[in-house]
Formats: sequence, structure tokens, C-alpha cells
Amino acid sequence: MNNLFNDWVYQKSQTENAPIAIQGSLKDYSTLVQAEGGKTRIQNVTVIHMDMIAAALNQEQTPASMDVTFIVANKSNKCKYLLVDFKFNVTSFKNITSNVSNDSIKAKYNSTRDYILEQDDTTPCINTAFFVFKDTNFEQIRNAWKRRNLNNPQNEAIRQSDFEKIFTS
Repeated sequence: MNNLFNDWVYQKSQTENAPIAIQGSLKDYSTLVQAEGGKTRIQNVTVIHMDMIAAALNQEQTPASMDVTFIVANKSNKCKYLLVDFKFNVTSFKNITSNVSNDSIKAKYNSTRDYILEQDDTTPCINTAFFVFKDTNFEQIRNAWKRRNLNNPQNEAIRQSDFEKIFTS
């Protein structure tokens, strides 16, 4: 598990009042997990649905975006946005090799980070993008992730059960 989750804690109130949130973009975490093909027992967690914001930007082409973001704080109360993409549809290493590329990951992270910085210049983003996979077959998927050179410090593949600990710390 990433050591980040030992130091950072989910901040519900700050997430719900984040300057980047537009009308309708605050969503229940469990609802989005289900919509992305996953299951969770986490309740009463609000996240910002970045795909919804990207679609509402009225641009000729909808920019690639991470699925969600929310605000976390460390022990000294410094807040940052954490960017997350759900990969629940990836069930084997074959999905990694055919559906995920460094360029697509970089585009998602950069467009999401750029939007956040334009809307909120006081709260930075954590420099790591989290890609959340189902617990099933995670080690096999993670090995494929590493072979594709996607497991650099800015692209963290993480199993769902480990990721969700940030909401219960």
C-alpha cells in the first residue's frame, strides 16, 4: 500500500466546498464506484466527478479526465487534491496492454490537474495519480502495469481495499 495513506486523510467538508466543483459534480463515492463497475461498502463519502465537469466545459472535444478528485489533509492540515481513475473494468493483464497507454494516462492527469489549477490556485494536487483496480487478480494486473512502464512515481496502481482506507483513517 502506498505510504501516502498513512499521512493523508479524506476531508469531506473541504471537498464539498471546493472551488472546482460545479453544479451537479459532487457525487456519492459508492454511486460512482457502482457506475464504473465496482462495488464498495464505503458510505457518506462525497467526491468531485471530474468526468462530469469535463463534459460540461462546452469544448469542441471533451478533454480526457481522471474520474474523480477529492481533498485530503495531512497531519499539519495542509490540503491537496487527490486524483483518481477507476479501472474496475480491467480484469486481467491483457486489458492493461490493450487499453492503457502512458500517453492516455498523462493526458488524463494533466488535463484534470490544469483544470484544478485554473479554478483553485490555493490547493495543489498530489503529484501521484491513483488508478484503482478491483482486488481480484490485482497482483497479476499490477505486474502487467509495471511491465508497461506505467508504474512510475506519478502513476500508482492500487487495489480498491487499500485505496479505500483513506476514507476510514
